[in-house]
Amino acid sequence: MSKGNILIADDIPDSLRLLSGILTERGYNVRGVISGSMVLMAASATPPDLILLDIKLPDIDGYEICRQLKENPKTFEVPVIFLSASHEILDKVKAFEFGGVDYITKPFHITEVIIRIENQLLIQRQRKQLQCQNLQLKQEIHERQQAQLLSSQLNQQLQQLNHDLENRVQKSTLQLRQALEFETLLKRITDKVRDSLDENLILRTVVEELVLGLSVEYCATGLYNWGQKVSTILYQYHQSWPSPSRGQVIQMTEYREIYTPLLQGDSFQFCLLDSPFDQVNPVPIAVFVCPMLLPLNEEQPNRTEPTATKGSQKVLGDLWLFRTQDKSFNELEMRLINQVATQCAISLSQARLYQSAQVQVKELVKLNHLKDDFLSTISHELRTPVSNIKLAAELLEINLRDLEIFHTDSSKAAQYLQILHGECQREINLINNLLDLTRLNANLEPLLLSGLNFHIWLPYILEVFVERAEVQQQTLQLDIVGTIPLWMTDRRNLERILTELLTNACRYTPPQETITVVAEAIADTVQISVRNSGVEIAPEDLPYIFDKFYRFPTKDPWKHNGTGLGLALARKLVEQLGGTIRVESAGGQTTFTVALPQGGCASRRHDEGEMW
Repeated sequence: MSKGNILIADDIPDSLRLLSGILTERGYNVRGVISGSMVLMAASATPPDLILLDIKLPDIDGYEICRQLKENPKTFEVPVIFLSASHEILDKVKAFEFGGVDYITKPFHITEVIIRIENQLLIQRQRKQLQCQNLQLKQEIHERQQAQLLSSQLNQQLQQLNHDLENRVQKSTLQLRQALEFETLLKRITDKVRDSLDENLILRTVVEELVLGLSVEYCATGLYNWGQKVSTILYQYHQSWPSPSRGQVIQMTEYREIYTPLLQGDSFQFCLLDSPFDQVNPVPIAVFVCPMLLPLNEEQPNRTEPTATKGSQKVLGDLWLFRTQDKSFNELEMRLINQVATQCAISLSQARLYQSAQVQVKELVKLNHLKDDFLSTISHELRTPVSNIKLAAELLEINLRDLEIFHTDSSKAAQYLQILHGECQREINLINNLLDLTRLNANLEPLLLSGLNFHIWLPYILEVFVERAEVQQQTLQLDIVGTIPLWMTDRRNLERILTELLTNACRYTPPQETITVVAEAIADTVQISVRNSGVEIAPEDLPYIFDKFYRFPTKDPWKHNGTGLGLALARKLVEQLGGTIRVESAGGQTTFTVALPQGGCASRRHDEGEMW
């Protein structure tokens, strides 16, 4: 391995060969030249580690060569040792001035030359090593500075990201808090307006809650009249502004730019440059206008005036909110106002439905009273003539028998009189039932309470129907479960209830079927059931069983000709006693069950103290 590259310049061949040979033997890579121009060319082509330069060269002296070498970027760092036979101090000084690193005089000693060469090569290697270290250090410093700069930039970016994240978290937290507050406000408004059936109270609640909940200066609501194409401001609320607009009627055609989008179901926000509420110090204000949209699936009362529709919604009116311009309405606020407007529209619709229903109820009550009065009047008017007809028929029968016009009950005259008696009694029963229903509806008769022993009373009541059941080939059974204590009730009303139920059972039970009466005390009530087999009422007919003038469906409309008032009267009597009556029909049998409390209805009782 070469110890270094040395370039020797000497115009004396023997001297050049000597030095080259010695240095080659010592492990150096040696190049030799004999002129200055060759030195410059060789050094520039392949810069050596050291140059041994003779001052006296034929074409260019050593000083000039050294100067040019130091000016060349490729060779300015190559150390130059001058060789000269001159021992003059001035020559040595000049050599150092031109950039030489050492000066060896001829004749020279080989050992001295070798030592000086090795010293310079060592210095050169150390210098290069130092340069390399300096370069590496500079690179490390540069890299560290770049890393510090990058770290600083990353820290700045991280700080900015943290700042942005904090802002976003604060903003999101604020939005979430505001959303929760608005959700609470919406629920409070919705609960209030849904619980009210008063239009004025609904509108007042909405505008007051919006002003206080959103911190706006003014809120007003108007309802539309489509027949006249106007909007009337019905209610308003403000915190600091005057409010001259309540009751104001606005012609929609005069403000098409506002009402056209409202009628299409669109809400919007705009700015008024001059406040209409403060003429002394007018300031710009932000205005948000929102239509009150009613979903079409919400029930609507029958209204003669048309309404604007948008898709599946109707426009009933609008909400106006005002605030100063630096407090414009954000997205959450506008969404809340739209939701409140929808809830307000639904509540207004429900209030109108209720008002319409109340009007209908009043009309129905009025009609019902008129009907009851009419039936009562007709019943009273018919009762006397029908009773007279019955009395006349009885007297006629007596006279005919006295005159011996007919002698047997099978004669034609007897049959006609029997029909006359039956129809008269049927009409009298109908009239009595109508009058009884009228009195019961008017709550005119008090209860006459007495102690009733069901174990004695029920068999007595059923005796009346035993013969009728046998004639119609029906089986009549009584089952008293356990012991029923003495029961305080109105015996007269209870007898009529049970008579009506048994009459219906005998009338509609087919031959060979069974009618069963079951009585038992359950808790603080006594229950009496009348069950007949062989007949079943259709489920769709069950809700109408106790309606007045309802008759059981039958294939033969002439077979069972009841009045349709018996069960209605029975229900009224049961209700008067403070009890309940229900009907069940399934599996080929029908059961009517009456449940009565002890003592009847306390508000209408009148104790007789009698026991049966």
